[in-house]
Amino acid sequence: MRVGFRPSLGHLFLVSVFGLAVLLCLLFYVLLRGAEDINLKAAARLRAEIGQDVAHETIAFLSQASDEIDDFQRRLDLGLVDLNKPESLESDFFGRLVANERLSELTLTFATKKDFGADGLLELNPEGRAQWSVFRMRDEAGAKDGAVSERIVTRRVEVEHATAHAWLKARTPGAGLQAGTFVPEAAGEDPTKHPSFWGVTKRAFFDRAAWSDLHRTPLDAALPPERRRMVLTVQRAFELKDNRIAVLRVGLVAEELDRLTQLRAEHSDDDPHRVFLVNAHGGVMTRFKPGDAFIETNDDFRLDAEHIPPEVAAAISSPTFKELASKNLSSTEGRFELNGANYQVSFRGLGAESGFSGGLGDWSIGVVVPEAYYLKDLMTIQTRVMLVSLAVMAVILLGGWWTLRLVRKDLNAVVKVTARMREFDFQPSDPPVALRDAGEVLDGLEHAKTAMRALGKYAPLSLVKQLYQARIEPKLGGEKAVATILFSDIKDFTTLSEQLTPDALAQALGVYLEAMTTCVHEYQGVIDKYIGDAVMALWNIPAPVADHPNRACAAALACVERTGALFASGAWKSLPPWVTRFGLHTDTVMAGHYGSPERMNYTALGDGVNLASRLEGLNKVYGTTILVSEQIQQAARERYAFRLLDLVAVKGRMQALRVYELLGPAGQIDSKRAERAANYEAAFELYRARDFAGAQALLGAQVSTDYASRMLSERCKDYIEEAPLQDWNGVFTAKSK
Repeated sequence: MRVGFRPSLGHLFLVSVFGLAVLLCLLFYVLLRGAEDINLKAAARLRAEIGQDVAHETIAFLSQASDEIDDFQRRLDLGLVDLNKPESLESDFFGRLVANERLSELTLTFATKKDFGADGLLELNPEGRAQWSVFRMRDEAGAKDGAVSERIVTRRVEVEHATAHAWLKARTPGAGLQAGTFVPEAAGEDPTKHPSFWGVTKRAFFDRAAWSDLHRTPLDAALPPERRRMVLTVQRAFELKDNRIAVLRVGLVAEELDRLTQLRAEHSDDDPHRVFLVNAHGGVMTRFKPGDAFIETNDDFRLDAEHIPPEVAAAISSPTFKELASKNLSSTEGRFELNGANYQVSFRGLGAESGFSGGLGDWSIGVVVPEAYYLKDLMTIQTRVMLVSLAVMAVILLGGWWTLRLVRKDLNAVVKVTARMREFDFQPSDPPVALRDAGEVLDGLEHAKTAMRALGKYAPLSLVKQLYQARIEPKLGGEKAVATILFSDIKDFTTLSEQLTPDALAQALGVYLEAMTTCVHEYQGVIDKYIGDAVMALWNIPAPVADHPNRACAAALACVERTGALFASGAWKSLPPWVTRFGLHTDTVMAGHYGSPERMNYTALGDGVNLASRLEGLNKVYGTTILVSEQIQQAARERYAFRLLDLVAVKGRMQALRVYELLGPAGQIDSKRAERAANYEAAFELYRARDFAGAQALLGAQVSTDYASRMLSERCKDYIEEAPLQDWNGVFTAKSK
């Protein structure tokens, strides 16, 4: 997985210290400038802080709606909401409104899609359109002292034959989910024709959350216009598995925005900062006093100009605000004059850091304040800022340096342990740490390592490591791959095992298999499985291995040498040496995970695997130790010496194959052994040419020292006494495995 640059703790600390140092230098620079310059800089910083705080709180408030959409998607994915069960959807929506009083509605509209038209609009089937809404309804009944109570109601709409039928479940204020019953309402509009549906189901906006502009909620239609709530809604389209489209609409009560813009720099009534929300057209979106009224102009709502303070109106008319939109900036600041007084103003766009699309994408935070406000006690502020900045810098440097040392030391300990685990090193460790959290992480890692060490006794961790490094997911199935397969078996193991106690047999087999496994791993092979005393090893799967036939030959020879040294050592405890037979073959096999979903095994299957096993068994026929196929011999003949033994049709196969004995590294074979091999191959060619007497004569005296030569000589003798059939081609048919 590719990742971009990720800073370390040291980087962050250096950047933080550097940033603080820069800020401190800027502060000194500001102090050395004149009072005018200090005034402008201080004003800009304070306005930026106010704008940022209001922007963060506004984004956090508005993000509740988009978060609701994301949470709904997760609940759908987890099966917590069943869209085929209306009561499940109603219960989910009701619970979300009860939990969050800022939400005004949750509405889900369904339709069955056909396809996108040429204009990018979604074409729908006429049937299958419906809508479920759970929302707050203002209720004048029972209100005291002009207050308005709220109740949560449910509305469902179904469209049948182009006619919308609606039902309403009205609950009393504070009633629970099961309260109330559905009562028919007058036929309404097809919900899929509402802009909140078709606007987000366009091809260009599909699966994206889009915000509406400020508007009066139609849910308060029974109230006078001045009592209706101002709301914002966000909607997003989902594509369901059954070819349906669903659009979720989440509403927020916009009155909360008025509270968010009441932030003051000094939290006092005489603070002259004016904070407001304004759209790209210059419409103010928040009230300055509770009684301020909104009016509708050009299909959107804005604060009535009569209620806008003169300095705010002047700020919106200033070049600073126009520059924000015309140059597509995230923030701007400037100054203007009104009635002989200078004012400073700044604007901060919401869209850049919020990611909102739709109506909210062009909103911004405005802050306006008279310059005279910043001239009070200027010199005192300068001194305090310098002292506080130096103190903070010193504390942060000392505290940060001390904390960084502890954290980095403990993190380095965790990183070292995890790095060893990535290399499949699960040996116990107990590095000292100072922080309890790091200690808990290391304790958890030690438990995991203990579990892996235990599993390693039953499963080949080397195979798991290679699967991990090859990024192969453990799932049932396989694929074709070229691999080299090695099978080994111990001669007369049954007889040998009967001579030992179970414990002695287990110990002897353990040190024997350890030596075999070490040799296979040294040459990049993978132990696929232990079959009693037998071993199955693979090369080139699951991870590619260059020159795998040569490596398999080297591993087989190393096994012979390593086990021979073991049998001659004191660790073998005077037991008789064991003779190991090997069969090697390279072929295309089916490599993958086989078994059941609960328990599976990575292995190779196919005719090539069976042939390698048959080659191991053929050692009994020729009195040899390592037999290989022609594929192995062709791939490894430049590095290793081989002897062609026979042309064999092994059991289970009709096609004959050439069988070779692996003698050893090329150029390192004993001269007598090389001579015997050459004589054998020459005799075998005479044998195939039906010159049985010549072959027998060429083998000569080596039949007494070479079992394979004796076997071939006896065949020649038999054919001399009774000639083979006319169609005989020299192929030996193996009768057993």
